[in-house]
Amino acid sequence: MRRISYPKLIFTLAVFAIGISSLLVEQINIPLGGTDFKRGTQDTVVGLQLGLDLQGGSHLVYQAKRTAPTQRQVDAAYDALDETSGSILDKARAVERVGSDGMLLLAWQKDVDSVLEGLDDSEGRELKLTAQLELGTTLIYEVLASTGSRSVVTEYVGQVRTALEENNYQDFLVTPMGKRNILVNIPEQDTLVAPADVLSVIGGIQLNEALIPSWAEGGLFYWEAQGDEPTEDQIEGVISTIRRRIDAFGVTEPVIQLLGTDRILIQLPGISDLEQAKSLIGRTARLEFKERECVAQPCNIIGNYIDKETGLTGDALQRSYASQNPTTGAPVVSFEFKSDPARVFAELTTRLSKTNDAIAIFLDGDELIAPVVRQSILTGSGFIEGSQLSPFSPDEARTLAIQLESGILPVSIDLIQERDVDAILGKESLENSLIAGLIGLGLVFLFMTLTYRLAGIVGCLALSWYIIVVIAIFKLIPVTLTLSGVAAFILSIGLAVDANILVFERTKEELRLGRTLMSAVQVGFNRAWSAIRDGNVSTMITCAILFWFGQRLGTSVIQGFALTLFIGVAVSMISATVVTRTLLLITIISPLGRLKGLFTPEGFHLTGKISTIDSAKQGETL
Repeated sequence: MRRISYPKLIFTLAVFAIGISSLLVEQINIPLGGTDFKRGTQDTVVGLQLGLDLQGGSHLVYQAKRTAPTQRQVDAAYDALDETSGSILDKARAVERVGSDGMLLLAWQKDVDSVLEGLDDSEGRELKLTAQLELGTTLIYEVLASTGSRSVVTEYVGQVRTALEENNYQDFLVTPMGKRNILVNIPEQDTLVAPADVLSVIGGIQLNEALIPSWAEGGLFYWEAQGDEPTEDQIEGVISTIRRRIDAFGVTEPVIQLLGTDRILIQLPGISDLEQAKSLIGRTARLEFKERECVAQPCNIIGNYIDKETGLTGDALQRSYASQNPTTGAPVVSFEFKSDPARVFAELTTRLSKTNDAIAIFLDGDELIAPVVRQSILTGSGFIEGSQLSPFSPDEARTLAIQLESGILPVSIDLIQERDVDAILGKESLENSLIAGLIGLGLVFLFMTLTYRLAGIVGCLALSWYIIVVIAIFKLIPVTLTLSGVAAFILSIGLAVDANILVFERTKEELRLGRTLMSAVQVGFNRAWSAIRDGNVSTMITCAILFWFGQRLGTSVIQGFALTLFIGVAVSMISATVVTRTLLLITIISPLGRLKGLFTPEGFHLTGKISTIDSAKQGETL
């Protein structure tokens, strides 16, 4: 009689013990040297990590932007636009540069689509069509501020829009052009006041008559030169920075995944405030400290000051954190410079304290605050607070502190998809579904027991081992469980049952041939192994293809299904060939093994200890 493999028995019991132990507590925290092994989520079934469709949350997709264009790229883009438009539109066009990286194509012909097609086959891939204007009135204004910044131009863009709306203009376009210009396009409409007269009352901007176009039936197109595509290192840097921000914010088990080459999928379970999530993730968080020199009074009016670079940026900060103004108690962001930048900051504040000049603090080109320096700051620390008109809320201060502490994004990102996902099932519905699943599993156990008797009961025990171990693996890896993952898990249970049935049928065939129980089990497993192996390996290969396909398309539903099914199929091979086999051998050598009626297949009749096949042609005994 063949003895039981004790290593396999120990393996079966040890894995089961680990699996059941990991599921008895929601959260696991095991100290491992310098790090802690933490798994499990609060308020979910056995601590499983649930996806958005089971828990709800925010779903965001960002696309990395190109880098800022170099002068060479701007020149190449201008040459491409000039040459391509000239070859297609002949001389019925004009190309003018606007700002540092913008340009206008003025066409007197309608066939501008040919220019777009021509640019696709040239260096024009470095160009982006920003605005296509309609016939009517087009004006270009230059901002007169001593230094150009996005915040200054944005402020004037708002003033221009307000002035046009107050004079009943409709369907107009007002957009920044570079750092110093504003493009205004107004379709033909009956108005009492000319647009130029309406906008003449706005101080700080003047009409750039040299760029005002005129045309017959063509169009005006505003283009911007583009820089290089983001590199792999820059994309990895973006993902790392986003992960640091989300971890610091306290989001449990986020999903941050690269889609294709330049898109990033972010799923935040349990976060339903999209605006809060977008504010945390999407901002580049480029902090700049500039010296603001007053050239006229009052100094806080645009055009009365000059901003100078100091070399102090967010990269110079040692740490940043949300706190409160010691005087007013208002929410602020405190910061501390590194040693060398702290000396530069001390020298700057010492010099400015003797004047009426200020330090202007910018975030992504927008001015946050410009306080006048009253005294030297030698400690290399300070705080940033909101303006009087827009003070920081506690959440805003915390978000900004996290962004500064996590570092700037290597490249800017644009939000291209967003949605707030409600839980389709929710915790209560999920628990009800689990109850229904247990009922279905009970029916499977009943079928196995009625069909295969004692062997079926052994198969039910092995299947229970399989379910507990797979769920434990989902928790320990961890695997984010979605609806598609639940479907794959249920499918894998069916495959595990199928493997056991295949073994039992092979064993029955050997019993019909007159083998003993021990011999029939051994031969039955050996004969069934090749079919189990080939079928499961084929399924696992398909899962790998599905996972790759889902990764390329950015479809997390396909990836979740493939990964969950792969794990389930891999464990089912162990369950069928190791666990079921070990349990059957234990059963056979136990007193139950003497009751051969419990293993009797169809067509057998028992007489004492010997079974005879009810067929005169066989003439064999068992």
